[in-house]
Amino acid sequence: MLRLQHASIPRLGRMAIVLLIAAAALLPVLPAAAQAPPGTVMVNARGDLVERRDDGSFIARPVFDSPLAVLHYGLRDADTGTWLTGVYRVIDGDRALAHGWEYSFVYPDLPEHPDLDPEEAYLLVMLTAETLGDALQTHYAVVPVHQPDNLWDRVLAALNPERWARALAAWIIQGVHGTLCGAVERAVGGDVDNCEGV
Repeated sequence: MLRLQHASIPRLGRMAIVLLIAAAALLPVLPAAAQAPPGTVMVNARGDLVERRDDGSFIARPVFDSPLAVLHYGLRDADTGTWLTGVYRVIDGDRALAHGWEYSFVYPDLPEHPDLDPEEAYLLVMLTAETLGDALQTHYAVVPVHQPDNLWDRVLAALNPERWARALAAWIIQGVHGTLCGAVERAVGGDVDNCEGV
């Protein structure tokens, strides 16, 4: 145990030692505080938060762990990242659930919203704040490609020539690549770096 002698340590030195001991006692608490997510957490970030329709429109139902004062959303192209829409504010549409607050909104809802291709995926960007004046947090979700939900639509989608052509092209490319890798490996007598994992 540390014993302090009053005569050998000046008053300022004793205060510095006490502060160092207090800081050392707080060190185990600091990593937990640093790992806690700041602000609002989207509860269903990994779940089905966007329901896509066959005409390209969608319904988004994000669930957050606390009520929001501000919820804005916009759409970006999934490949290029360019903004496709402005950023719009969601007013109302909130509902308290057992595990958080759900905010529902429909796209397109306004005349200036561009139509979306049901065969393309998009990035939904949501900006949130728990109270007015807080810094905005950014949350992302994928607006998926429309998947038919009845049997006849699934059969027709499976027979879609574009999907078959993509699958056939990928199969041919993988076959040619594998054949070339095998020939080069036999000629060299060892493994080739670019042939692994394909």
